[in-house]
Amino acid sequence: MSELDEIVREFVVESLEGLDLVDAELLKLEADPEDEQTLQSIFRTIHSMKGACGFLEFSVLESVAHAGENLLDALREGEIALDKGLITTLLEMNDAIRSLLGTIQDSGSHTDAGDFGSLVARLHESLDQATAETMEAASTPDLEAAVVAEEEAPSVEPPSSEGDLEGAAPVPEAIDSPTPAKKKPVTTKASSAFPVVAKKPESATKADADITESSGAQAAKSASESSIRLRVDQLDALMNLAGELVLARNQVVQNSSDTEDSAAHATAQRLSRITTELQEGIMKIRMQPIGTLWSKLPRVVRGMSMQLEKEVELKMIGSDTEVDKTLLEAIKDPLTHLVRNSLDHGIEKPDQREAKGKPRIATLTLSAFHESGQVNIVVRDNGRGIDPEIIKAKAVERGLITAMEAVRMDDRAALDILFMPGFSTAEQVTSISGRGVGMDVVKRNLECVGGTVEIESEMGSGTAVVVRIPLTLAIIPALTVHSGGNRYAIPQANLVELLRVGPESAVGIEEVFGQRVFRLRGDLLHLVDLNEQLGTESTN
Repeated sequence: MSELDEIVREFVVESLEGLDLVDAELLKLEADPEDEQTLQSIFRTIHSMKGACGFLEFSVLESVAHAGENLLDALREGEIALDKGLITTLLEMNDAIRSLLGTIQDSGSHTDAGDFGSLVARLHESLDQATAETMEAASTPDLEAAVVAEEEAPSVEPPSSEGDLEGAAPVPEAIDSPTPAKKKPVTTKASSAFPVVAKKPESATKADADITESSGAQAAKSASESSIRLRVDQLDALMNLAGELVLARNQVVQNSSDTEDSAAHATAQRLSRITTELQEGIMKIRMQPIGTLWSKLPRVVRGMSMQLEKEVELKMIGSDTEVDKTLLEAIKDPLTHLVRNSLDHGIEKPDQREAKGKPRIATLTLSAFHESGQVNIVVRDNGRGIDPEIIKAKAVERGLITAMEAVRMDDRAALDILFMPGFSTAEQVTSISGRGVGMDVVKRNLECVGGTVEIESEMGSGTAVVVRIPLTLAIIPALTVHSGGNRYAIPQANLVELLRVGPESAVGIEEVFGQRVFRLRGDLLHLVDLNEQLGTESTN
């Protein structure tokens, strides 16, 4: 890889990270338009990106970033007012830049990325339109204020005598001036009815920008000095070596236990401790906060809420919960689908919620926490809930279950029907849902990484989808068993209890209806012969 290729790669990686941050900051700015620090941060990111594009000769990307920078600069200078439409336009700019960066990442060029001229024109149009509206709003009250001021100004009587002249204020000598002095604006009550945006003094704005950019540069320098970027394949190779070291450690510990050499025992124990610490340290490097995945979901919620004409507040709890990077990538699509499903099927429209006595704005909550060596992720809404009877009726109609099975089925089993391929409760097929492709794929993808998913719902109160995944896939503690001369590993997470059943406990083994069972604490447990299940011959 040449030096230029390395520079381009670093530019793409850092720019994509910056765009993720800009996404979150734009939504934050939409909630609080007066947040100048966030606006400065967004401007700085796009400005830096535009400058790098000029150096790397990415002209199309530079034109998009430059148009966005102009719009952000006008917002920063106070020349235009922020509204929902401008936020949407800036988010579209972000998506366009992300698309261009993806093309550069794949091919090294962005000439075939498509035509973004319409977006650039729309960015310019948004700036011109917002500027015109602001100027019109600002000029109208000034004109009315001047009229009111002229009407209310007290009349000045000319002096009637020399004595009056002597008592009058001295008249200053005329001073040549290239431009007439500006009149001080007169404030009136009429002006408060207009949304006037006051522009900051240029010196003050630039000073603020300099301070913000300086602090941002210092923060970036501090971050670069305290962190290092690693390639995933290098980290995976290191993890594999750690796994081999663990296996070698186990062999050393096993061999040392067969001797009476105290020095060998001590060395084996020290090796075991160091290996464990090394393994845990490498695993921590692979861990990332789930908030890095959740940061993309506010865009999804905003876009779908506008499309579905719903009002939704997104809450995220436990964003700092750490998950293995591989697992984060694996659950990204399933989690996004669960959020979309909740918005489409679970949450009602504002008027429907008000008719039921609910708050107009619905709440969608994402929460994550560690429990029993696993990560629990819960997607919960306070929407309409799921009616098990409707699910059973749909399943019978589609031939997925019989009418008799539906009668015998409890609510928990009815909710599990949602994970059957081809099942959907949507009345019509839309671009969002209704094709029955989704929840079965979610379940299958989660099971591929050792995860599970279940649904809890209460009619009228809402629905919660609970996802459980392992902390990591790198190293999985397991119980090893032998059968037919082969060794098998059973993941520890799938074990409930270990119990040795030997000749001494043969009195506990019984035969019921031709099946061998073991009586444990009053319960009968079915005994399974591993050789029979695997089709192997016993070596005993």
